[in-house]
Amino acid sequence: MWIWQQPEWPDFHWDSRLLAPLLRQTHFNQGLLLGRMGLEDQQQATLDTLLANIIHSSAIEGEKLNAFSVRSSQANKLGINGCFRLVSAEQVRVLNRLLDGEFELGISSSQYQKVAKVSRATATRHLAQLVERGCLSKTDAGGRSTRYVICSIS
Repeated sequence: MWIWQQPEWPDFHWDSRLLAPLLRQTHFNQGLLLGRMGLEDQQQATLDTLLANIIHSSAIEGEKLNAFSVRSSQANKLGINGCFRLVSAEQVRVLNRLLDGEFELGISSSQYQKVAKVSRATATRHLAQLVERGCLSKTDAGGRSTRYVICSIS
């Protein structure tokens, strides 16, 4: 049930004396977590949180947004990452699947071929373009074990 579907909406009442200690503890724990993260991880977490808020807020309104489009727009507006422009439809399809977490260990060239429905040569070229644009990075494995993962936001 959405918050706006509650019978008390929008006239909620709470006891600040009970909530204040919980909010302080939550804020303290958040600070501890952020302190353990590097700057890139913090930026990625911020972008992911903004993305989730936008997607879920639009769902409340009954609108389904494309997560890749929203992420791209966010990154461009924040000046975080320019890799999301000038990509082919096949590259968008693969990036969406990566952003959705379908390939936790990264995507291989052969997996890219299957998802994008392209030839081996095109898959290799597309992956090289995405690496060059800063969208993807290669994992340390080589040869057939080479995987490509979404770059951390920098």
